[in-house]
This record gives sequence, C-alpha cells and structure tokens, in this order.
Amino acid sequence: MYGSIEGVKDNLPRFAESIKPDAQATGRTDIKETTVINYLQEFSSQVDAALSGEYVLPFTGGTPPVVDSIVNSLAAYKLARRFWTVIGNEENVMISSLRKDAKELLESIETGSYILVGAERIYKGGNEVDLFLRNRNSADEIFTMEDPVSWQDKL
Repeated sequence: MYGSIEGVKDNLPRFAESIKPDAQATGRTDIKETTVINYLQEFSSQVDAALSGEYVLPFTGGTPPVVDSIVNSLAAYKLARRFWTVIGNEENVMISSLRKDAKELLESIETGSYILVGAERIYKGGNEVDLFLRNRNSADEIFTMEDPVSWQDKL
C-alpha cells in the first residue's frame, strides 16, 4: 500500500484531528483510520494498474515519494468529498487541485514523460538508451561505432 494516514492528514489539515484510531472514533465528526486505509488501498491498486506497463512492481528499494504523494492526494480528495458537508469555494479549489495534480502526474509517469528515478522500468526493446541503462551492470564492455578499433575487435 502506498501513502499514509499522516500524508492524508497533511493534505487536509482541517481533518487532521478528526481522523482517529477506530476505537477512539466515537463522535459524529470522527473519521475512522480504517476508512482512510481503505482509500489508500483503493488508490494504491489504481496506481499499480496504471504503472504496471512501465515499471517493475512492487517497487524494490522503497516506494518513490512521488507515488506516495499521488495516493495521499487522491485519498484526501475522496475523503474530503465524502465528509465535508459544507465547503467554501477556496476549499473546493484546494481539494480539486489535489486530485487534478495527482491525476496529471500519474498520467505523466504512465506515459513515460516523467521518470521515477531509482525505480526499475520494464524494458520494451528497441530503445538503445533503455538497453544501455538496463545492462549498465553487465560485464560486457560498452563501445561505440565511432572508434573503429573498438567495434571491429568485437566482430
């Protein structure tokens, strides 16, 4: 699961004190932590589906912070839409921009125009740069066609 309860609270300071462990969420305005966790799981699954064609999942070496941020923003948006009964124009713009920015960023990652540094990409063939990066730990010497001595010896 990506994101965190704290990350959602950071996006929605108005709700921060209302999000409580389930046993303590007894008031009418209290939000159970399991509700937030369910939203985080929902959006984590959507992110996995969107990125499964570009990246090896699950991420090795930890989740890229931008992925956590996307999930936190989407979960905060859904939480706000569900629990805010009275919302001002300024708050509406703020939570709508959370969703819009997160969706645009996810689309950029999915299409490859935004690269998750440190995350292993799926090699799709044909791209010499991807091939080089994928094999950079290879024992084979890297050579270029510019120096005839280096490539003729390889033939």
